[in-house]
Amino acid sequence: LNGLRTLAIQCEPATGFLASQILKTAGPLISGIPLPAGYKIVYGGEYENQKETFSEMLVALSISLVLIFLILLFQFRNLKETFIVMLTIPLSVFGALLGLLIAGNPFGFTAFVGLISLSGIVVRNAIILIDYANELVAHGASIRVAALESGKRRLRPIFLTASAAAIGVIPMIISGSPLWSPLASVIAVGIMLATIISLFLVPVLYAYIIKPSDKNHGHPIKIGETAAAGTYTKIALLFLIPMLLFSTNAGAEEKHENLNLQKVINLAVQNNRLLRIKQLQVNEKLQKVNEDRVKYFPAVIVGGSYLYNSNIGNITIRQGSLGQISSGPINTPLPPADTKIELGSSDIYSGGIMLYQPISQIPKIMAGVNVAKTDLEIAEIEQGKATIQVKQTAEKLYCGLLILQKQKEEVELKLELVRKKLYDVESAVLAGKTTVSSQTGLKANVADEEQNVMKINMLIDDYSSDLKRLIGLPSTGLFILEPLSLDSLEFSALPVEALEVKAQKDNHDLKIAALYKAKAEHAIDASRYSYLPDFGILGGYLYQEGNARFPQDITNINFAPRWNIEDAFIGVTFKWNIQDIFSNTYVKRQRISIKKQAEENLANTLEQVNADIAKAQRKILQSAELISVARKVVDYRRDDFKIQTDKLEAGLNLEADHLAAKAALAKAESDLFAAQLSYRLAVTDLQIITGQF
Repeated sequence: LNGLRTLAIQCEPATGFLASQILKTAGPLISGIPLPAGYKIVYGGEYENQKETFSEMLVALSISLVLIFLILLFQFRNLKETFIVMLTIPLSVFGALLGLLIAGNPFGFTAFVGLISLSGIVVRNAIILIDYANELVAHGASIRVAALESGKRRLRPIFLTASAAAIGVIPMIISGSPLWSPLASVIAVGIMLATIISLFLVPVLYAYIIKPSDKNHGHPIKIGETAAAGTYTKIALLFLIPMLLFSTNAGAEEKHENLNLQKVINLAVQNNRLLRIKQLQVNEKLQKVNEDRVKYFPAVIVGGSYLYNSNIGNITIRQGSLGQISSGPINTPLPPADTKIELGSSDIYSGGIMLYQPISQIPKIMAGVNVAKTDLEIAEIEQGKATIQVKQTAEKLYCGLLILQKQKEEVELKLELVRKKLYDVESAVLAGKTTVSSQTGLKANVADEEQNVMKINMLIDDYSSDLKRLIGLPSTGLFILEPLSLDSLEFSALPVEALEVKAQKDNHDLKIAALYKAKAEHAIDASRYSYLPDFGILGGYLYQEGNARFPQDITNINFAPRWNIEDAFIGVTFKWNIQDIFSNTYVKRQRISIKKQAEENLANTLEQVNADIAKAQRKILQSAELISVARKVVDYRRDDFKIQTDKLEAGLNLEADHLAAKAALAKAESDLFAAQLSYRLAVTDLQIITGQF
C-alpha cells in the first residue's frame, strides 16, 4: 500500500455492535502487542474515513456559520439581533442528539451533514420572529408588545412549516438505512425541538436585549448610524474574503470523473440545450391546440365607455304651442308655461356585454384544431428524433475517443521503436561501425512519429472538448472513459423487406413526412369550409346612463338630472363576404400544391430510408469481415510478439526487433478495436433507421 508491504486485518462486527465500539475495546489490547523494528499498526476503515472527512466537515460547518452570521449582519445591521438569531443554532444540537438516541442511530457522516443542514433551517424561525417584531416596532408598538405579538402571530406558520419538514423525512427514518436514517432523525427531531424552544426564547431575548435606542422608529438614519453600518460591512468583508480564498484553494484539487457510455448518454440528454428547445416547442404547440379549441365556445365581448359633453343642447316648448285644454269657461294653454327639456347630461356612461356563438364556422374551427394537433405530433416526434441524435452523437464521440486512445498507444510504441533504432545507429557511429549519413533517415522517422503523436493528441483534445460541451462538463474538467464490452457483437438483422416494413412504421423521418401530408389535408378541408357564410347566434345586454329620453306624459314632466337606458337583446347574424369566395379559390390551390409537395417529400423520404437501410446493412457486413480479418492479424502478431520476446530473453535478437513486434501487435489490436466499434456504430445506425434504438 503506497509502496509499503502491508498486512490487512479485517473483521465483520456482530449485529448490534458498532465499529467504534469494537475499536474502543480492542484498541488497548492491540497497542500492547510488541512490534519488531520498522513495523507499525495503522487503523483504517471507518476510523480512517472519520479522521479524513470529519475535519473537512468541521471546516464546512465553520464556513456555513460564518456565512450565516455575515448574511444576518448585512440584513439586520444590528449586532444584537444577529446574535439573537445565532443563539438559536446551538438549540438544534440537543434535538439532533435526542433524535439519534430515539432512533438508535450512530453519530456518523450523514448525521453530521444533517447537523450542518439543520443549522441553516432553524435560523429561519428566528429571522421570521425578529423581522415581524421589527415591523411592529416600526409602526409604533413597544418592544415588549412587539415581542409578544410576534410570538403569538407567527406561532402557527412556523410550527406548521417545521412539522411539514419533520414529517417529510419520517420514511427515511423508518427505512432503517444506515446512510439516510441518521440524517433524517437529526433533522426531524432537531427541527421540532429547536422550533419549540425558539418560539419561547427568541421573543424573550428580543424583549430584554433590544432597547428603544436601538430602533429609529421611522426617523431618518443619522450619519453615525450610517458609519456604523459601513463598519459592519467592512467587518463582514474581512471575514468573507479569507473564507472565499480558503474555499477556492480547498476545491483547487483536480479530480478525474469516471465516465461510461450510459452515463455519457444520460448527461448528454440531460444537459443538451437543443432538447430543451424541442421540449419548449412541444409545449408551445400544445398551447396552440388549447387556443384553437377555445373557438368552439361562445365569444364574450364586454365593453364600456365614458363621454363628457361640454355643450349640451335643450328643447324649449313654448306656452300654448301644443294647444289648450278647455274646462268650462277656463282655457288652459298646453304647456301652461314655457318648458325647457334638456337633451342629456354632460357625463355619459355606457356598458354592455355581448355573446356570439358561431354555428357555420364550427367545421372550419375543427379543421384548424386538427392542424394544430398535427403540429403538436410533429413537434413530439422531432423531440424524440433530436434525443436519438444526441445519444448517437454521444456514442460516436465516446467510441471515437476510445479509438484515438488505442491509436495513441500504437503511435507511441512506433516512436519508441524509431528512437531505439536511432540510438543504436548513433552508438554504431560512435563505435566507427557505420557512417553519419545513416542517422538522417532515422531522425526524419523520429520527427514523423512525433508529428503523428501530436496529431493524435490534437484529435483527442478536439473530441474531448466536444464531449465535455455535450455532457455539460466544465472545459477544465478531467475524465476517464471506461472501456466498452465488445465480447458480444453478434447482431442478427431481419431481412431487408422486413426492415423496410419496420421503418415505414417506426422511422421518425417517415412519421414526420406523413404528418406533414396529413396537415396539408386538414388545411385543404379548412379552405373548403371557408366558402360557408358566417352564421351565428347573438345575444347581450346594454346599459347607458346620461342620454335623454323624452317623457311619455309631457303634462307631467319630471326634470330629472340624468336618464338611464337598459336593454337586453338576442338574435342571429349572417355575413357572407363574396370576395372571400374568389380569394379562397387561390388559397385552396396553394394548399393543394402544399399537399402534393408533402406527398413527394414522403415518397422521397421512403426511398432515402430504404437506401439507408441497405447502406447500414452493407456497412455491418463489411465491418464483420474486417473484424474477422483483424482477429487473424492480431493472432499472428501475438504469436510473433511471443517469439520475439523469447528471443530477446535468450539474447538471440535486439531490443529494437522486440519493440517492432510489439508496435505491430499494437497496430493490429488498434485495427481490430476500430473495426469492432465501427460494427457497433453501424448496428446503432440501422436500429435508429428502423426505429428500434
